[in-house]
Amino acid sequence: IGILISIISALFGSLFGAIKTIKLSPAVAMKFPTPESSHHLLLEKIPIFWEKISFRSKMILRTIFRNRFRSLVTILASLLATSLVFSSLSFVDSMDKMIGFSYEETQHQDYNLTLRDPLGADIMQQVKNIPGVARIETQLNIPAEIKYGAHIKRLGITGLPPHTTLFTPLDKAGKQISVEQNGLVITEILAKILNVQVGDYVLVKPLLGRRDIKKAPIMQVVPSYLGFAVYADQVWLSQMLGNSWLTTNILFKLKSPADKELFIKRINQFAPMINLVDSLTAKKLLIQTMNQFMTFSMFIMIAMAAIIAIGTIVNTAMISLNERERDVASLRVLGYTNTQVWHIFLGESAILNLVGILLGLGGGIYFSYLMSITYSTETFQIPFVINPIRLFESGIIMVVFVLISQLIIYHVIKKMDWFAILNTRE
Repeated sequence: IGILISIISALFGSLFGAIKTIKLSPAVAMKFPTPESSHHLLLEKIPIFWEKISFRSKMILRTIFRNRFRSLVTILASLLATSLVFSSLSFVDSMDKMIGFSYEETQHQDYNLTLRDPLGADIMQQVKNIPGVARIETQLNIPAEIKYGAHIKRLGITGLPPHTTLFTPLDKAGKQISVEQNGLVITEILAKILNVQVGDYVLVKPLLGRRDIKKAPIMQVVPSYLGFAVYADQVWLSQMLGNSWLTTNILFKLKSPADKELFIKRINQFAPMINLVDSLTAKKLLIQTMNQFMTFSMFIMIAMAAIIAIGTIVNTAMISLNERERDVASLRVLGYTNTQVWHIFLGESAILNLVGILLGLGGGIYFSYLMSITYSTETFQIPFVINPIRLFESGIIMVVFVLISQLIIYHVIKKMDWFAILNTRE
């Protein structure tokens, strides 16, 4: 769709210019263009301001306001490019917050041991004496089917012990979610899907064991970046399965990194183990993968912004230079240097792009908000993060694009033969 829109836009622009040209009769086409009618600017009616600015500044302002459509195109291109740059940088911050929420703020264990089947309290006697362990906590994770009326969802329910410290689920505000002793705590996304609210009773069917259907009240509905999270008290959830206490996951916090090898050697002898996850290694791998993905995506987005910004600025400046080459050539003959002539185009570009960049920062914030909604799924929500330093970085990147464009224009100005232009016109 994007390629199709681009092709249609390019064809439309080309055809518009071609049709306008071929409609001219040969005599009219060979004739030097009639100067356009003009009028005084509103700024010229303010003597305090107009009389104090330089001649070149007056030329710059007149060109900007007398070519409104071209000026608008430059501003819109700068706005769009700035929005793309900021939204790409902001999206990196959003993903960093997402990773931080999933690991640094929520998971504090060094290792997560997954058991082959839910086991009772006897398992704790086997693991509590493993050397190098500072703290042990348990979880009960069971697959289940939750039903409310015609709404059904299959997901996992996490049973947590009271006062858990190694796994601390948080809401969007960063507040730890407290687990009730006789009901379920679910996320807002899941509540909307099931069409339930606090106080409603849902039918819970565990997808292991006897699979007896139980009624469970909704105790809390919390806003969270995790879409389908369901929490319950571990003992209450165990009783739902027909046992007094069960666990499927054991979380370990080591005393020091030096105890890692001894811990792994001992845990490898553990019979019920199905998987041992090194949380720190898993986090590093995830960050590495995300950084590669985000770096590539950010490079593509900023490259697109550079093409839009530089292409538009150079294109509009070249059109302006072509239209005014006789006027500018006269300035060169009168003693203006290449740099002084270039300053006229630089001033026009600076004013228009400054407006576009300022508007683009606001547009970038809105783009970032749209991206957080668009990339969010039922499984997880992308946080909307605005880092003030990204506003500054986006502005600097756009200034670099503008300077690159103006250096191209300066090179063109240096190569032009102003005497030949004047002679040709005569």
